[in-house]
Amino acid sequence: NFHLSEIPAYGISINNQGYMVVDESWVLRQDRRRISATENECYDNCGFHSKNIYYDVKMSNLKALQMRLNWVYLVVGDSKMASYPQLYEWMRLSLGRNAQDSPDAWVALRDAQDTYWIGSSEKTWSGAPYVKNYERFLTQRDVAGTAAGGVTSRGGLVYRNSLATENGIAYEGRRTDIATNNRFIYFMLDDLFLYNDASSSPFNIQLKVTYNDTNNGVWRVQYNGYDTASSTYRTLSTTNINTGGTKVGMTVTFAISDAYFHNGMDGAADFRIENVGTTDITILFVRVVHMDPRPSSSSSSSSTSMSSSSLSTLSSSSSSTSTSSSSSSSLALSSSSVTSSSSSPSMTSVSTSATSSSSSSTPVSSS
Repeated sequence: NFHLSEIPAYGISINNQGYMVVDESWVLRQDRRRISATENECYDNCGFHSKNIYYDVKMSNLKALQMRLNWVYLVVGDSKMASYPQLYEWMRLSLGRNAQDSPDAWVALRDAQDTYWIGSSEKTWSGAPYVKNYERFLTQRDVAGTAAGGVTSRGGLVYRNSLATENGIAYEGRRTDIATNNRFIYFMLDDLFLYNDASSSPFNIQLKVTYNDTNNGVWRVQYNGYDTASSTYRTLSTTNINTGGTKVGMTVTFAISDAYFHNGMDGAADFRIENVGTTDITILFVRVVHMDPRPSSSSSSSSTSMSSSSLSTLSSSSSSTSTSSSSSSSLALSSSSVTSSSSSPSMTSVSTSATSSSSSSTPVSSS
């Protein structure tokens, strides 16, 4: 969290609402001959000791992707690569991609201190020194108003001083606020990643929502469909998801093939999560996966189009527990290591009565 929010050299700044905004036209993104890099290996060495290794590994790598880096230096043992192989494979497939060729878009919902700005008058914003969200081609924004009802509050998962005191306090997740009639959480896709209106056909996507399953609640996703008979857009809803108070994170996957993402909802949003229950819900992570082939990155070693289907089964919250056989090997992940895949995802779907979408749910680490 420390001093990696307002970083003009990377084309990233904090806006007045406390969200990080990425300039996708910045030279580091437009000129793919340039290397933008980090190293993520000091979790239990270099003078650091992780109290929650899964959280620290996950968030540091999400941060690298949020910054649009295209190289990451890793040490097999120290970077815990064998413990979290799916996380690193997902990262490998993501590095160096832009909105036009990325197989997925995502947002990690949060509100975290950047302690560098405590007491500083150099830059101010609403809620400073807290900064909202890690976002990659998918953003979440509050949408106020009686009808819109989309002003969120902090989630209840709290992490303090992870790895170092400079990292401050992080509240993971954003929640609805039924008490103030704010039942919605709104999301906006980068138009270069996905945009379709009535003049084009819908895409096949998977929408993955990870929520904190701490109490009994009910929620669903809403998005725009198109009625050809009346030539009008209409709001469609997925099946209701019932939360059960398992006290762990749960990920629900919706297969959707009838959505029109054309900035047509309140706040120019593409879709929203609606709380239809009587208790607040906390959403941790939202991800949209293209199920149709995407163009290859110009920096990729592969000359064929990359299928998103294999990527749909990789979760950023994966937490397998195998151990590394070596602690001395090191390597670099880069956009040049991306390869093509044509494998199909395996998922269990349940039919819905409202739309053509289907859904399945899987638990993720309680961490």
